[in-house]
Amino acid sequence: MACKLQPIVSPSRAILEGTFVLKNNPTPRIIIEADVANLTTLLKDEELSAYIRAICFITIDDTVNMTMRGTQIENADIYSDTIIFDIDLLETMSFSWWDSHTDIWCETYIMVDTVQMSEDYNINISDDYKDMKGEITKTYIIADGKTNVNLAIQDKREPDNATETSSNPATKDQVLETCDLEPTDVDTPGDFKTAPKITTTFGLLNKIEGEDNTGLDTFMSNTKGEKV
Repeated sequence: MACKLQPIVSPSRAILEGTFVLKNNPTPRIIIEADVANLTTLLKDEELSAYIRAICFITIDDTVNMTMRGTQIENADIYSDTIIFDIDLLETMSFSWWDSHTDIWCETYIMVDTVQMSEDYNINISDDYKDMKGEITKTYIIADGKTNVNLAIQDKREPDNATETSSNPATKDQVLETCDLEPTDVDTPGDFKTAPKITTTFGLLNKIEGEDNTGLDTFMSNTKGEKV
């Protein structure tokens, strides 16, 4: 049975770190800052204070694919008004920000480690007093894919800056070749125009050695334009 204690651990701020790109550097992590209240009475007992822990159990849920993962971390430095929980998501849950997820929340509370106390003092403690917990505070960091507007969240995750590849082969990084020829007057579908005469002079490479090819020096064309 979990015995209720007065101390409360209330998250006040969350920092999201990592990247949405398919890499694990920087490391995906969540840093939670929480305020501790009503712990003064327990801290007056020095022997008891050595067994007091601040607990944060964080859960990552994917309601689309019906998967859930979680991890628990503790902080024994409970003498400060603010407690920090630093969760390495990759190490503790093999989670990266590109993994599918819909909800992330944490449950925070104060716990007295009575199991360790019984071992240290070689005493028997009733099951009713094992792992005595204070009031549990549940806080959403991300709900339905959106960050909690009621919690101070600093999102330091690197965005995915990968650019989309266009289906058009002429992208902004490509240089299109220009045409230096004068435009024709064929600009209306269905019009038939007469193409201009083209005079092309071939060089000596077109001549066959030993033959008189002077008639090939100049080629005249007077073709009709095709329908556009």
